[in-house]
Amino acid sequence: MKTGLKKIDLAKQLFAQHGYLFACPVCGERIRLDEPATLRCGNCHAFDLARQGYVNLLTGKVKASKYDQALFAARLALNQSGFFVKLLAALESSISTYAPQRRQEQLVILDAGCGEGSHLAYLVQRIQAAGRPALGIGLDIAKDGIRLAASTYADLIWCVADLARSPLRAAQCDVILNILSPANYSEFKRLMQPDGIVIKVFPGPDYLQELRTALYAGSSKATYQKEDSVQQFGQQFSPLCTQHVYYRQQLAQTDLEYLLQMTPLAWNADEATLEAIRQTGLEQITVDTTIMIGK
Repeated sequence: MKTGLKKIDLAKQLFAQHGYLFACPVCGERIRLDEPATLRCGNCHAFDLARQGYVNLLTGKVKASKYDQALFAARLALNQSGFFVKLLAALESSISTYAPQRRQEQLVILDAGCGEGSHLAYLVQRIQAAGRPALGIGLDIAKDGIRLAASTYADLIWCVADLARSPLRAAQCDVILNILSPANYSEFKRLMQPDGIVIKVFPGPDYLQELRTALYAGSSKATYQKEDSVQQFGQQFSPLCTQHVYYRQQLAQTDLEYLLQMTPLAWNADEATLEAIRQTGLEQITVDTTIMIGK
């Protein structure tokens, strides 16, 4: 992070340099940075940068959701504890291997459904540290997640936006990440460079199995119901690689509390069950994922 600058000033710099990537979510025209801190298109649709360093490009109302400030704060804390570090290492390797190689050109990486932004921030930092210029763009419909992302990681572009109407011009992204979140494949195709890639992370059948069992032992929810999502990905993109990342992560008491606060698995659990899990603890938990890379 560049010292001495407010987050909104850093965001202004980023949009001044990279505004050409974006399109007005209302009319599709290119947008530009206008003083003092507004993105404006040729048809005068305007979107103000927030002081935390993000922009809200939603054009309609958003349904109420449990994805709130407390959930994203817990998710940030768990991610920063290293819970997903082995998955992220695999994603870093995938980007290094399969992303377009254009000498010193900047790699544009979009995290579609970025939440609080820690996965994207980690990957961009690692790629830059390896000597490859990279720009990270995080997009999510949850304002609380984007606000936290911008407050925590100021050197990336953060947008509140609808994945079905992404405020980006066509064919601008070298890498599209979609990590354990809903996808919009038709939009991904529109956004990809001709030689770009999509990296999709699916939960495997044992993902968080210990917690699932503790919460719902004896019911159908105790078993992960695998859908045909992997097959759907293969129908939409030409697969380049499929990788399984499977490990058991030690779980400190604080990490267990973060996990209970962030996972939708706990949303329908009764408080007595949650308290029993807190008292008993979980020594370790399984991270089971499938990474698919396509173009």
